[in-house]
Amino acid sequence: MRASRRPTSHPDIHGIFTAADTMAVESIKSLTQAGATDKIKVSTSNLNDEARAALEKGTLTCASLLGRIEAAALLVTREKVASYDFSKIIAPADYQP
Repeated sequence: MRASRRPTSHPDIHGIFTAADTMAVESIKSLTQAGATDKIKVSTSNLNDEARAALEKGTLTCASLLGRIEAAALLVTREKVASYDFSKIIAPADYQP
């Protein structure tokens, strides 16, 4: 069994949020190999079977689950970026998921 340690490149990291459950599973695998699962918490969105098993095991801290959300795709180009109202798609600074 490896001793628990923090990654040397980012010793102050305490958590990882992934936007996809598959990324969370791979992060947990990497943290397990590094012996850091008890020092760095992982959270994600959605739950595939592996992520759900990790949540049940306790190696995945939590997951946000979304129902069906429909939104039109927005094309923001270099020419439009300065004039686009991002408040329609970016959460307010005080938002807590």
